[in-house]
Amino acid sequence: MTNFRSLVSTAVLLALMTASELAELPLMKGRINLAAGRPVVFSPAPNYYLTKRGNTDTTDLTDGRLTQREDRHMWFESLAVGWSYAGRVNLAVDLGQVASIDEIAIRFLGGSPQHGISFPGWIEAFVSEDGDKFFKVGECSRWRKGDFARFGVPDDGGKAWVHCLRFANLNVRGRWVGLRFYGTGLTCSDELYVFGRKVNQAVSKKPLGPPSGFTVSHPQPYFHKPKLVFIANLPAPVPLGIVMPETVQRQGKLQLTLELPKGVELRGGHVGDVSLNEISPQNLQDGYKRWTFVASISASNKTWGRLYLEAPSWRDGQMGQLRYQWSYGNWRSPTLHVPIQARHVPRAPRLKRILTCLGWWSSRSSTQWPDVLQVWRHLGLNGFPLFTRWIPKGVDSPEWKLMEEARRQGFFIVGIDSPFHRLLNRRKRESEIYCQFEDGTHGKRLCPSYRGRFYHEEIQRLAMECAEVRPNFLSLDIELWTWRGPVDSRKCRRCRED
Repeated sequence: MTNFRSLVSTAVLLALMTASELAELPLMKGRINLAAGRPVVFSPAPNYYLTKRGNTDTTDLTDGRLTQREDRHMWFESLAVGWSYAGRVNLAVDLGQVASIDEIAIRFLGGSPQHGISFPGWIEAFVSEDGDKFFKVGECSRWRKGDFARFGVPDDGGKAWVHCLRFANLNVRGRWVGLRFYGTGLTCSDELYVFGRKVNQAVSKKPLGPPSGFTVSHPQPYFHKPKLVFIANLPAPVPLGIVMPETVQRQGKLQLTLELPKGVELRGGHVGDVSLNEISPQNLQDGYKRWTFVASISASNKTWGRLYLEAPSWRDGQMGQLRYQWSYGNWRSPTLHVPIQARHVPRAPRLKRILTCLGWWSSRSSTQWPDVLQVWRHLGLNGFPLFTRWIPKGVDSPEWKLMEEARRQGFFIVGIDSPFHRLLNRRKRESEIYCQFEDGTHGKRLCPSYRGRFYHEEIQRLAMECAEVRPNFLSLDIELWTWRGPVDSRKCRRCRED
C-alpha cells in the first residue's frame, strides 16, 4: 500500500510539473505565429541594463528564444526585455498585413524571487488595422476579482516562475497588435505570440467597440489602475503618469482635458509644469466640470501629474466616471472614461511613540497639498518628512514655514538624506574613496572601510544640515552596492585589514 501511494504521489507530482511547464507556453501545434520575427515598438523602451545588452530588445520578444535558466531568472539574460519601475508600458507589433487573429499571448516572469520582481498587475490586449486606432480585445487585472485565477496566473511564493498569459478565442481582425501592462519593480518578458492567419482585406470583421486611446506613436497620459478609488472626505493625491515614445524626440506641449462629475472637486495639484491655480474650470451642461491643462512633456514619468480630489457630498462607495482626452500636435485621442469610487476614511488615533509618515516625500510636495497637516492628522500620520539637503532654508521659505508649523503642532520632523550617494557624486574622481587593490588599482564603488577626508567631509555636511533642520528622526537612503553587495571589498586591501 505504501509503495502504491508513493507511485500515485509521484504520478501526481509529475502531472503537476508538466502542467506548470505547459503553462509557460501557448498551444503551438498546427498554429501560425504571425508575430514571429517581426520587430516590436515600445513606449517607453525597455530600460533594465542586464536585458538591454546587445541592443536586441526590438526583436527579443519575437525571435523564438526562451530563457533556458532552470531558476527562470531571465532578468540576467539579454534574450529577454525588462523594465525597472516603468509604470505603464505600451508595445506593439506590425504583422505586415491584415490577419484574422485567434490569440494574443505573452510570457511574463513572476513569483517574486526578490522583492518587486513580479507579474504585471494589469495587462490589456489591442488590435488595429491602421496602426493608429487600436481597440481593446482582452484584459487581465489583479484588481478584478477572479481574473488571475481565470487566466491561470500562479501565486507569488518567493520562487521565480514564467507564465504565458493567453488572450484566446478572440476572432478579431487586425494588422497591428498591441499589449499594455502596468509594470512592477522589475518586469521581464522573453516572448510574445499572435496566432491566426492572413486574410483578404475584404473579409468581414467582428465589431470591436470604441477606440481605446492606446498608442506607441504619441504621448499618452494615464491613471495607474483600472478603477480610481479616492478619499471623498479629505483632499488626497491621485497620481497621473505619462508614456512618451522614443520616436517623439523633442520636448513639446500636450493638452489634457479632465472632466469630473458633479460633487467631485479638484482641490489642488498640477499636471506637468502647470499648477491647478492657473486653470479656471468650465461648467458643462451635464453637471460635469472641465479643466484644460497645456503642459510640457519630455520623457515618460509615473508622476507627471498629481491631482487632489475631494467629494464631501458623495456617500461611501458611490461610483461615477471621470472623463479625459488629450492632444499632441495634430493628433487627438478619443475621450476615455475611468470608473471612480469614493471612500470615506474615519479619523485615526494619533500615535505618540510609533512614527507614521510618508517616506520618500518632499516638503515642496507638502506645500502643494491642500490642508496637509489637517489631513495627515486625520489619517493618523504624526511625522513631517523632508529632504534635509534640499529644503529651502530660511523663515521666508513656504516649506520652512510649513515645517515649523508642523513642529508647533506636535509632528515629528523626519529628515531624509542619501549621504554617501552625495559623497560619490561630489568626489567620484577621487580614487581614495574606492576599494584599493593589491596591484595599485581600485574598484568602481565606494569602499565600505573608507574613513578618509571625504568621508568626514560628508559626515560634517549631514551634521550641519541636521543642526539647521533639527529633525527628530533621520532616515538614510544607502543603496550603494546594488543587489550584488560590495563585491570589491573581497579584494580590497583596506577592507581586509579593517
